[in-house]
Amino acid sequence: MTNVPPLPAGEVVPSFQELAERLASAVPDGDRETARSLLAERILPSALGGLAEHPRPRRLTEVVYEDLGERLAAAAPDERLDILHEAAEVSEIRALAASALGLAVARYLNEDPNAVPRAGVWLDAEADRWRQRPRDDIAAEAERRLVELEAWKERVQEQRPALYETRRMDAVNATLALQSARSGSFGTASGPLLDFLSEVGTPGQRLDIH
Repeated sequence: MTNVPPLPAGEVVPSFQELAERLASAVPDGDRETARSLLAERILPSALGGLAEHPRPRRLTEVVYEDLGERLAAAAPDERLDILHEAAEVSEIRALAASALGLAVARYLNEDPNAVPRAGVWLDAEADRWRQRPRDDIAAEAERRLVELEAWKERVQEQRPALYETRRMDAVNATLALQSARSGSFGTASGPLLDFLSEVGTPGQRLDIH
């Protein structure tokens, strides 16, 4: 069983490229370049997306690094690249779900600025930035994300059906949020968007999905 090398001592936070290089060392030589690319471009940017605002960025980096390292070390060498491919798909749907919610929050508060004081933690920096953009810009971004989401759904349903089943609700919630962000209609919602609507005092119709 090959373990990934430990991070250098100290409080310096290594770059995504440095982290990817170390983690990819657990993958067989022929797969290593692909592994580095998956880690640096898809997995780590999502897993460490809140690094700049985190109170302990080094500790967050260590937790993410150790988790990925343990998952790689526990697998057979010829299975490690597949683990990273799956982790990349999970990272992508998480990022899409987060951006979908942010755009929906932005569109709602753009339509109803009086609700801003009640938005609380739902109005993060990204949602606030989009809130101040024209509605057509929000709708266009939501449409672009919907295209990305549909591509993710088609690819993962075909290539990794078991993974799709575990992340199906993330995809459903993201779809509904993006549709609301595109249209400005919040009559039907599910997941975190429904919680946000309740927080600002405009509960939507719950969509029950089984």
